[in-house]
Amino acid sequence: MRADDNTTSGEQIYFDTNLDLNTVGNQGSVSFWFRYPDVWNDGQTAMLFDASNPNEANGAKYFYLAKQGSGALAFGVEDIFDRDYVTTTPSTSYAANEWVHVGVQWNMDARVYRIFLNGVEAAETNFDVGLGMPDLDSLVFGDNNSTYVVNLMSPNAARGFIDDIRLYRQAVSEAKFKADHDDAQACNPVDHYRIEHPSTAITCSDPTVTIKACANADCSELVNDVVSLQLTPSDAWQQSAISFSGSTTVGLQYRTADTLALGSSSQSPSASIQCSSNCEIVYSDLGFEFFNLSTGNNDFSSTTFVAESSLSNVGVRVMGGESCEALVNDTTDVELRYQCVVTNDASYTPSQCNVPFAGIPLSGGNSQTGTVSLNFDANGEANFAQFSYADAGQLSLTVSGTLNGASVSSANTVLKIVPDTFRLTADNTAITPAGEEFSLSVEALGANGSVLPGYQNAEFGVSVQRQIPNEQGAVDAEFYLDSNTFVQSQTNTGYTATPNVTFSNGVLQSAEAYMEETGQYLLRVRDNNYLGRNIQSNTVQLGRFTPAYFDVSYIQPEFENRCASAFTYVGQTFTYATTSRPSFTVSAYNAKGQITRNYAGSEWRLLPNTSSISSSFSYSDDSVYSGSLLVDNVGQGPAIADTQVFDGIGSIDITGTQLRYQKLAAPSGLSASPFATQVDLLIAANFFTDSDGICFQANFPSSGCSSVTIEDISGTQQRYGRLRLENTYGPETTTLRVPMQAEYLQDGQWQKNSLDNCTAINLDMSQGDIRLSHDSESVNDLSASLTAISANGWLSDGVSGDDDLLLSPVIVNGQAQSGSLFLHLIPTSDANHWSQHLNIDWDQDGDIDDDDTPTAAISFGLYRGNDKTIHWREVF
Repeated sequence: MRADDNTTSGEQIYFDTNLDLNTVGNQGSVSFWFRYPDVWNDGQTAMLFDASNPNEANGAKYFYLAKQGSGALAFGVEDIFDRDYVTTTPSTSYAANEWVHVGVQWNMDARVYRIFLNGVEAAETNFDVGLGMPDLDSLVFGDNNSTYVVNLMSPNAARGFIDDIRLYRQAVSEAKFKADHDDAQACNPVDHYRIEHPSTAITCSDPTVTIKACANADCSELVNDVVSLQLTPSDAWQQSAISFSGSTTVGLQYRTADTLALGSSSQSPSASIQCSSNCEIVYSDLGFEFFNLSTGNNDFSSTTFVAESSLSNVGVRVMGGESCEALVNDTTDVELRYQCVVTNDASYTPSQCNVPFAGIPLSGGNSQTGTVSLNFDANGEANFAQFSYADAGQLSLTVSGTLNGASVSSANTVLKIVPDTFRLTADNTAITPAGEEFSLSVEALGANGSVLPGYQNAEFGVSVQRQIPNEQGAVDAEFYLDSNTFVQSQTNTGYTATPNVTFSNGVLQSAEAYMEETGQYLLRVRDNNYLGRNIQSNTVQLGRFTPAYFDVSYIQPEFENRCASAFTYVGQTFTYATTSRPSFTVSAYNAKGQITRNYAGSEWRLLPNTSSISSSFSYSDDSVYSGSLLVDNVGQGPAIADTQVFDGIGSIDITGTQLRYQKLAAPSGLSASPFATQVDLLIAANFFTDSDGICFQANFPSSGCSSVTIEDISGTQQRYGRLRLENTYGPETTTLRVPMQAEYLQDGQWQKNSLDNCTAINLDMSQGDIRLSHDSESVNDLSASLTAISANGWLSDGVSGDDDLLLSPVIVNGQAQSGSLFLHLIPTSDANHWSQHLNIDWDQDGDIDDDDTPTAAISFGLYRGNDKTIHWREVF
């Protein structure tokens, strides 16, 4: 089979085996012959076979064999668990049109894959994890079976010939692949033989004839194998028995003025004979003859002329007689006829001329005729140095005139006129969003820079070379020439064939060009074989391409309880739970809504810092509390991660946030405590804007840069609390304990906070945490005699321990002293001190300050009280 040469995954032309590889199973082998039209390391990729399934239930799965631009083969398999396994041979350089035997083997049970070339193992890969065959499609050869192109797959068809496909239900041995290779069957690659000859000739000259062994009907491809012909009549040829590959030239030696019939009596391999002019040449004794000044013969088949350049190598001679003597040696007017022609091997050239030649205007019809003056020298030779042709194509020329009273003419001579270069322009050479369409043009130019209106592409190719990013892991991009034609970038200057492009009046124009990925690229185009000439363009730098916009997603964050897993006190700083901090996933997209995977590594330009947090983050309170939400630390970092993986996705984490509710002296309403934390976080648009101005857009492209609001962040209950000291009394001979208790407002009433197991009560009188004062109604002042008072540890179930705040008896001269005093806890400005969240307006002056100290009355000895007091009790 001959594989097509399409270069888009959107069009598939393949041979379908209709074999479901799942019926083959976890072990199997494939062998076949492949003939590629160019050297294997031509920089182009090609798909040899494909059984991938883009619609597999657990996600798209691949199974393929593809030639790489280096000439290597890549055999890729994806297992049922979505693991990738690719085996690649070393680079190869097989010659153009060389038949190569290819074999692949997979053994998922033994976890090994192999590739064989010409019966010899070329690559083997072993894997140490279990595998399973996914749900695949039927196996096709010569192209993709769908638009699914990933990994080392190629959108390009195989282009060459595939033969003798063999499939096995087991992983066959190397000896079996060698046997398949040795079992090659001979075939006849020749479609027909073509003799290209002039229609007229002069008996004294020896015109050159081109003979081709054609591989297809239009002779656009030649046979690479050696063929043999016996030409007839044998005495008319300078060499009648010939052997060649592809094509050759042979001279004639016929001296009779009549019609010569050309042919072949035998051919190996056998095939029909076809001629360019009915296999007949009309010989005359005198006449005009075109000849090639660079070679001296009349063969122009291997010569090309650049449009708008001088045709100085085109000569015309006038001769006759047995020795071909010159018949004219001065300036002579001759009749020149020209027309543009199409041949089977160059169907892309114009069939009708678009511009005049040699001063002879276009006047309708396929051929134009006029008189031109030629300066013949003493040898009867003139040239066309004064003429040029301002278009591309095949220009057929004939000259005629009257010699010795007879009207004579030359044979038709076809000149191949080619462009000098392509002028490539694009209006995208600055920073541009990927996926955004821009205008691009390719103009076929002559030597003077004029556009050649008759040019149509023969073997047009596009090279997209990725410059940036160049880190390992960066991916190659798809560059769209228009909505239907794309090529994949490469790190080298390799070209991808794009035969479906169309030139109009010598110009390829597109307003739909775009690059799907970020980065910077070099763009070139060429026609690899326009009438045998490689036409190149200038190089245009495209980009730098950026994302078009960012998408930002997050998981709803939560605040953690400051006190174990229970609550937070009003006035106490709180932050996010360690596993539920503000963490943002940023995905970079192009203008077509596709992830730009190359927005990573050195190209990741979204780099906010702590200053960005300070200027962009703000909090608002939605709780029922009447006090304000205070921000002690809006956040630190940010921690930017995952940007070295080329998937276009990164993460930004915020740490160090510290918030607290203002501790009011008199919170209003029964809902003052307890209440649920409910906070909104507003992030300004500039936080998610990179150095190129690319930003988060909620509704691209209409919304512009968008802010991010995270609403209703909750997670901890707030309790309005206080630390209360209880009064104590007892015999003057006994150590007294001052109990401490954490309490919180519940529906306007103070309740013991039995969930408090986290308030630190490391208090020491020597450190200024505790102060004693004399009770003015006490006879003895005991406050100066008590010094070593302290508390340690934490509250337990909301109360202090039995060893906290102990006051020993005061002994004077061996006698225990009675009396009363007050114990005060001293507030401080330390943000984590109990007084920041467990102090209240004890003095009822409308604020909570250093004057507000939790206080307990302590009495050693029997408390007598005031004689005027009828009833006494503690008020809380």
